[in-house]
Amino acid sequence: MIISSNVHLKNLTIHKVNGQGIRLSQNSIAVEDDFLKDVLVNYFFHSFKDEERFGFDSMESNPVFHSVSTIFDQPELLYEKSVELARRLFETSDHSNIKPGDFFTVYFEDCVLDDEIVEVVGLFKAENKNTFLKIYSDNEVFGVDPQEGINVSKIDKGTLIFNTEKENGYTVFSIDNTNKGNAAQFWNQTFLNLKQVENEFYQTKQLVHLCQDFINSTVPKEDAPGKIALFNESMEYLKSNETFSHEGFKEQVLHEPDLMRSYEAFREEQSPENEVMQQEEMPISKPAVKKSKKFIRSVIKLDKNFHVYVHGNREQIEKGFDSGRQKNYYKLYFEEES
Repeated sequence: MIISSNVHLKNLTIHKVNGQGIRLSQNSIAVEDDFLKDVLVNYFFHSFKDEERFGFDSMESNPVFHSVSTIFDQPELLYEKSVELARRLFETSDHSNIKPGDFFTVYFEDCVLDDEIVEVVGLFKAENKNTFLKIYSDNEVFGVDPQEGINVSKIDKGTLIFNTEKENGYTVFSIDNTNKGNAAQFWNQTFLNLKQVENEFYQTKQLVHLCQDFINSTVPKEDAPGKIALFNESMEYLKSNETFSHEGFKEQVLHEPDLMRSYEAFREEQSPENEVMQQEEMPISKPAVKKSKKFIRSVIKLDKNFHVYVHGNREQIEKGFDSGRQKNYYKLYFEEES
């Protein structure tokens, strides 16, 4: 658990990074104002959750790992190492969807992680600017000025590196709230070169992906309602149980003998390369289920006319073909309309 209420922001640097180059600050910033410190600490920490953990991969050849290690050993070298990190960020920011932004390197003390007081190096990139209204007064006459700046309610890209577990690549939390797909990989993978810690959160995410793969490979593509209903039942099983077991999943979700046999064959095929399929039982991470559920498709899109949302009970929807109109159709059964 991350506790940042007593965190002390010791030092920070800001450089600008865009597709054409970098603009380096000439020095670091010693923040003296207590209110500004509180605002910055809240901005840098509040978006992070405790469930998904990472560590640096390829430590011997990882330049970010070495720069951060030097900061932990010699905090007075923060500025020098922030320049190295800014250059590294520029070198890896070659995707067309990667935006320019302000790059922060920050050194914190007195953060609590898992009941241990540790130092933290934070790397953050603010890409999006918002328009704010500043109210001013001049001789009792009030006016309004629009100003552009960073919205401190949400970090765009950020990484917290805790000075613990160095031999395993430190304990790292990392988020990217601005990019999806391939563009999102550059921060965690290309720039930082992180690997995910295989904890309960990681295993549950793997389990969700495997359930999706099984359903996609087993249920015919044309049976969209059946596919979605099975997705929903799988997620409900993960949501309502503390522990996943393959036997319990088969009995409570798959039901039909043919599906059960298909699942056993799928599990046997996946087991050599996937530890999740080798285990008979494993704990379920509820935050991982909640996060994964956002990406489960529960809607059937019919041309550009209709969207049908399927939440369960596969028996209440039928698919057919109208030979007169030469079109497919869905028939829905329900008791009440609201």
